[in-house]
Amino acid sequence: MSDLYVHQDRLRSEMAAAFQACGLYNDASIQARMVIYLQCMLDWNRQHNVTRVTDAPLMVQRHIIETLYYVKAMALAEGSSCLDLGSGTGVPGLPLAIVSPHVGVSLLESNGKKAFFLQQVVRSLGLAHQVKVVCLHSKQFRPAKRFDAVV
Repeated sequence: MSDLYVHQDRLRSEMAAAFQACGLYNDASIQARMVIYLQCMLDWNRQHNVTRVTDAPLMVQRHIIETLYYVKAMALAEGSSCLDLGSGTGVPGLPLAIVSPHVGVSLLESNGKKAFFLQQVVRSLGLAHQVKVVCLHSKQFRPAKRFDAVV
């Protein structure tokens, strides 16, 4: 079995166990999208070094579960907008978008390599209608409207 499938299987099992343990968004389609997101991160990391966290259980805990507790506490209303300032690899913005399809998310990242990664993930997850990637330094960013939340 190839490395890719071992990672996917491990990510799937870690994701399912973590979601069940914390009782957050226990939905198979959400978990599947989170696995795709983390797999994209692992794949890109092999060549582009986008994250230091590459251990499956640690990725699930740090990138997904901790973010989901935060998202649940935010309780953004339908039609809300959120800016992920200095998005990096998309945490917490992408998990927020996956579990909250009613929230518009802008990912602001000044590093071109990471912004390109984010664009690829947004396309892979089918989130282009909901998530906008902006490659600018925060001092240069002039949004057309105010955001309901900034993370």
